[in-house]
Amino acid sequence: NACKSEYQKVLKGNDLPKKYELAKKYYNDKDYFRALTLLEELVNVYRGSEEAESIYYYYAYCHYGLKDLITARFHFKNFAETYPRSKYTEECRYMSAYCYYLDSPDFTPDQDNTYKAIESLQLFINMYPKSERVAECNLLIDRLRDKLEAKSYNNAKLYYNIGDYKSAIFAF
Repeated sequence: NACKSEYQKVLKGNDLPKKYELAKKYYNDKDYFRALTLLEELVNVYRGSEEAESIYYYYAYCHYGLKDLITARFHFKNFAETYPRSKYTEECRYMSAYCYYLDSPDFTPDQDNTYKAIESLQLFINMYPKSERVAECNLLIDRLRDKLEAKSYNNAKLYYNIGDYKSAIFAF
């Protein structure tokens, strides 16, 4: 496969601009694994340069594309803190909060990520009250609160079903 050999050649080579161009091509083709592999070296090499911002932006989105939400969330947040004046800062703050939302469990005992998602989305709204993403954030917060309500209701119902009426009354 000629494409694969080009990837291997560029990956092992020292032509950094070529690596960046190929990484963007793979990113646009949704081949996040190959893009990420190329970008990992570039993130460190280009640190502090003009290209660093866009390289890091792609890097964070590659993790998101690979469904590595914890790492993506970290890099989106880090991007926003590292590049506070970037045209991508608002988007990356939103994506960090959105990764918490996606990582919120359904009905597990530990709802820590659900609370963190609500907190992150609310923080985004507070930071960007005029953003076009505020309505989406409010919708996501409502869904998360509905999830917490459903969990509480199911816990109370469980107490009732097992005959622990005092706990059921308290939970309801």
